[in-house]
Amino acid sequence: MESLMTLSIGLPLAVAVGLALPVLLRLAYSSITVGLVIVLATFFMEVVYVAFPGYWVGIYLYPGDLVFTFLAVVALWRVLFAKDVPGRSPLWFAFGAVIALSFVLGLQQFGKAAGTDFRNYFYVWGSTLYFMSFKLDEARVTQIIKTWLVFTGLLIMLAGLRWIAEYLDMPIAASWRGTATAEGVAEFRVLPSGAALFFVDSLMILTYILTTRAAKRWVWMSVPLLIGIILVLQHRSVWIAAAASLVALYVAFPGKVRMKITQYAVAAVFLVGAPAVVLTAYGKLDRLMDSVSTSAVTATDFERGTVGGRIYGWGQLLQQMQPADYIVGKPFGSGYERYEFPNVRWKATWDPHNFYLQTLLRGGVIGLALLLAVYFVTMRRLLADKNVSGRLYLPPRLVFVLLVAQLAYMAAYHFPYQQSIWLGLAISVVASMRRLDRETTRQKINDAIRGPAAPALNGLGGFVRR
Repeated sequence: MESLMTLSIGLPLAVAVGLALPVLLRLAYSSITVGLVIVLATFFMEVVYVAFPGYWVGIYLYPGDLVFTFLAVVALWRVLFAKDVPGRSPLWFAFGAVIALSFVLGLQQFGKAAGTDFRNYFYVWGSTLYFMSFKLDEARVTQIIKTWLVFTGLLIMLAGLRWIAEYLDMPIAASWRGTATAEGVAEFRVLPSGAALFFVDSLMILTYILTTRAAKRWVWMSVPLLIGIILVLQHRSVWIAAAASLVALYVAFPGKVRMKITQYAVAAVFLVGAPAVVLTAYGKLDRLMDSVSTSAVTATDFERGTVGGRIYGWGQLLQQMQPADYIVGKPFGSGYERYEFPNVRWKATWDPHNFYLQTLLRGGVIGLALLLAVYFVTMRRLLADKNVSGRLYLPPRLVFVLLVAQLAYMAAYHFPYQQSIWLGLAISVVASMRRLDRETTRQKINDAIRGPAAPALNGLGGFVRR
């Protein structure tokens, strides 16, 4: 009876998925917005659930496995057959080849453990490939920014609901307190660090909008709100990423923009700081201030704090490597066992909370060098913006700032798969810049041979004698 019920539910569902899949494949192939919504919806639901439940089918299968396998298939289909792919990154394919080899070796030696270890790398590589395969135009960029900000709003509402649940001491609050272990911090750290970094990206985008055009009122209100939320969430590594990206935003843009950034920074400090000072004076923020001070103290405690434990553990992992491991790395699934503090009996087994070290462990110097080369080449090209940003719609230097935030964040965490959106778009922007440079050079050569082309008539053609 039970098997009959399962069949009666599962068979129609399988048929529905089978019929819908070709349609979804076609939509994701032709529309970057479809892929964007798929990735961001997956991320949002993962934040809601805190951790996705796994389904046992011989191995544990997670919703993300299906989502990113789908995106990887679409990405390869686009790279091979689409005519509007702006360019292909040999470095990214080489990086993919290195981690794929490590995964295959890991499967042979460690079986299913290799798949668990490799999962996030697969998510990141496939989704980055997908987003780099689209050429950006004004409509696409507008849709990307709007979609990103819509999900920012959803995350803000989720944080607000959870803070209310914490304040009312509702039992459901226990479900997300695993994102914080320091005493007094859990009640404020209601979203994971990846969501806090998501807010940093939104803050950079909105700050840029404020400095370049007449912004709407909601943009002005959103900037101080995001600053306050990032601070209250108390992910210290995200604070560093936010500070690094703000410095990059200040340095990467010309003087006029810098002046506006300074003005808005002073205004934001006043809007966030003045009410905080008043509320603190009346004792309304005592719990929050104690929590922030606890976060700061544990961050700077190198003997018993989180940072000290991680650094000690990193040293342990490096000591375990053989000389050959530095070249090609240890295969996926080989584990991360280490002591995070001296004179303790228990071992940490989770990833090392440093994506650079993790990549060195799994891909060796070759894998790490390829990853860093992708960033170095892309970011250097983004800074070499020669009057083409007006034709790219997504400003290269703004994308540079978002990549700076990623680089700072990955020193303390793994690569969040939702950030692959910006890495993929950055590579797409760089490819478009190269194409525009070639077109400009070709036009100059043609002008030198034939003379400059006649100026465009726009709407005045009917008044000019032919």
